[in-house]
Amino acid sequence: MWRSFLECGFSELITSGCDTRLSPERDGLNRYGCSSLPRLEVPLGSCSCSSPSARGTAAAEALIVALRSTQTPKWIVAEAIANVRRCLRSYMGLPDDVEIALTPSGTDAELLAVALADRDPDRPIFNLIIGPDEVGSGTVRAASGLHYDARVPHGGSAVQGSPVDRQLENRIQVHSVDVRDARGLPRTPTDLDTEVQQLVSQAVADGYQVLLHAVAHSKTGVFAPRLETLQRIQSQLSSDVTVIVDAAQGRLGSAFGTVAFADLVRQGWIINFTGSKFFSGPPFSAALIVPRSLKVSRRTRGLPPTFGNYFSRAEMPKSWTAIRQSMDSWINVPAIARWTAAVAEIQAFQSVAPLERAAIMQSFAHSAVEHLSARSGLSVLPAFEQQQSDWVTTQDGYAPTVISFSVQSSESFGRKALSTIHRSLNQLEPMPIQLGQPVQISPGNWVLRVALGAPLLVRVAKDASLGDDLTTRLNWLDDTLRNVAQEVESLAASTLLNETDVAVIAN
Repeated sequence: MWRSFLECGFSELITSGCDTRLSPERDGLNRYGCSSLPRLEVPLGSCSCSSPSARGTAAAEALIVALRSTQTPKWIVAEAIANVRRCLRSYMGLPDDVEIALTPSGTDAELLAVALADRDPDRPIFNLIIGPDEVGSGTVRAASGLHYDARVPHGGSAVQGSPVDRQLENRIQVHSVDVRDARGLPRTPTDLDTEVQQLVSQAVADGYQVLLHAVAHSKTGVFAPRLETLQRIQSQLSSDVTVIVDAAQGRLGSAFGTVAFADLVRQGWIINFTGSKFFSGPPFSAALIVPRSLKVSRRTRGLPPTFGNYFSRAEMPKSWTAIRQSMDSWINVPAIARWTAAVAEIQAFQSVAPLERAAIMQSFAHSAVEHLSARSGLSVLPAFEQQQSDWVTTQDGYAPTVISFSVQSSESFGRKALSTIHRSLNQLEPMPIQLGQPVQISPGNWVLRVALGAPLLVRVAKDASLGDDLTTRLNWLDDTLRNVAQEVESLAASTLLNETDVAVIAN
């Protein structure tokens, strides 16, 4: 099957091996407003996804050229996958015995996580999702063991919402916990953590094995539940509970002033990570970081045969013998190419000195909040409250890389109006502005987002065309964010609102 991928042009190849979210529309952009090729734009949408950079595209194209010209494609594929794993181990500071499974997207990783958490096929599974509105749109379906899209990575079709494997799906019960209240304000950690503790304890008492999600940077920057709560649950119910940390945004670890990946792995927790959010590789690419303590390599059961529509043998760790034997040998070349591009971005980010990275993040957060707040009708959503969190480790103050804001007049703009603004910004001439897509933070309450991604950070750190020194380049970033806020305000003023698409602002 790998040869059929290689017969495609680059744009078609890089958007294959996944689902319809990557399919280009009439304007050549996918539903997120991203191109399959590098695009001249203001790249502030990395909390959704991004058009690839020239650096990432060059890395992916080099892999494809090598595959097209070789007589030993399996060796090149194996080396490319090994390189992804080496990069992730290096960036995250992981020990060699940690197992890394690659998946086409973070949503697919959720489906694999359910299968890994299924330690006892005679027990039902209680899958607890934290902040369903603030994680991937297909997460709840995948967590339920359902097809979340009409196309599967292997290339075939599926009925959206139907079981991937009926026997597994019949044993899964999904429950969710909201991270915000009815007004869109973050719930208190004590309130949220108490609910999580009660739900997990009751599920175990009822005979369930539990897959407990934590979100480590949601779409709007929330971390929940607290680490101490996860640790307490783990210590009390370790044989019944598997913890997975949803770090799909990629905004976790020492570079962001939060708990290190290696610390989470030492707790025995799975991590869902992607190269296509903060690191802005071509959408999508994902990985499950799996501690050896979960003993997946000792499993004698493989995955259900229908999981072969999503995953291939080459993407699974070599130590997972039973799982690999249950998988097909097809090679998802597009997914590997997307990961190769993401690796180039991770390495470029690592090449920036930590103090410079911190300075750029701090400057971005300050400028974005200042300029958005200064505009009439724009209201910045309060940032994640680090003082109440044990996820944040920095002593210098946590700098958010995603700033969420609402658009208001006498009423709050709803999804349709914000989507119109989002699309209009992305069509501006001569320089489109790509923001993060609208996100619902409570019923009828929607926000847009500006996000700092790795390619933009690296550009500010190193691109001499923006200025001879970092101070000058930070001034360029400040001017850029000021212009973005002005464009948003201007478009908001000219956007006609349908009465059915607005929600009265809560008092």
